[in-house]
Amino acid sequence: MAFTYQLKMNIPEISNSGHAYFDELENTPYPFSMDKVAEDDERQAIWAKEREVYGFDSTETWDLNSAFYAWLYERLRMYVDKANKVVNLHYHKFEWKDEEYYQDEIIDMILDRIRFFFSDEYDDYSDEDIAYVAEIGELWALVLPAMWW
Repeated sequence: MAFTYQLKMNIPEISNSGHAYFDELENTPYPFSMDKVAEDDERQAIWAKEREVYGFDSTETWDLNSAFYAWLYERLRMYVDKANKVVNLHYHKFEWKDEEYYQDEIIDMILDRIRFFFSDEYDDYSDEDIAYVAEIGELWALVLPAMWW
């Protein structure tokens, strides 16, 4: 079920999707992708106005778990790429399920779960898969206080 994630992956200089880190994933993080919505859809004006006012539109709330995991994935990937050069991500320790992990290990665990969520292997009817992915929230809450550089 789990992916083995490499913290230092090669990202192309030009992204196919406009989201370079998403190019690593098996499936697009946004199943409701705006490119699937017709340009003449009457809701386009509403969404444009929402983006003007809020910086995002309500389409991102259609599948909020996917939107959050996509947001977190991109930011964690960049955090690792940038912060790893400034701070020691193998310094802070956290206890989870009676074991100790370093910050980079927790990040790796989160990224593994997000990559699994966006893979063809993920089954949203499987209690085991759902529980594995739900750990993203626990792990993120655990490591969040140390996420600066």
